[in-house]
Amino acid sequence: MTRSLAVMSHLAQQPGNQVKFEATGGQYAVSGDCALTNVVGPNNAIWTSSEPTDVLVDSSDGERNGLATCLNATGGPAALPATPPANGGIFKPASGTAALTCN
Repeated sequence: MTRSLAVMSHLAQQPGNQVKFEATGGQYAVSGDCALTNVVGPNNAIWTSSEPTDVLVDSSDGERNGLATCLNATGGPAALPATPPANGGIFKPASGTAALTCN
């Protein structure tokens, strides 16, 4: 990872409390954050949050995929793992994790 942690304020109005993580085939690129290899196709990753009451992350297909929103302050970085969709698509199945701290 070139940069594995984003920090946002949960008190900011949208989009100030959001960060976009983006997965692309062959290279997993988290916009301004992290690069992992061979995760999933663009805009179709399945994202989860280790702290779902504090950090939401969008797994819908399309432009909002990977959009993480700080709802409350976190005690540390919330893990945001991304996995390929069930069909795996044409990309190599792998997984990666980004992290977001909400102040």
